[in-house]
Amino acid sequence: MYYPNVDNITVIFWDLNNLKIINDTYGHEYGDKALSALASVLYAHSDEQCRRVYRFGGDEFVMIIDNPHDGEADRIISAVKDEL
Repeated sequence: MYYPNVDNITVIFWDLNNLKIINDTYGHEYGDKALSALASVLYAHSDEQCRRVYRFGGDEFVMIIDNPHDGEADRIISAVKDEL
């Protein structure tokens, strides 16, 4: 994909650990809720003009930040970890 006016990007990978254990122990309904909760937190910390959140795999998500400011990725990572 081409995005005009984007000089650099930061890519953050998120992995929901132990999703298989959640699914096997509590059922896929709870696994889906865990995925939805993570997606909601990531979306809450995204800005639609310069950040995008994608499900990358079964329990993995990717956040792409366009033209990040100094320390922005670290701030987002800390905020998401604190909320989770």
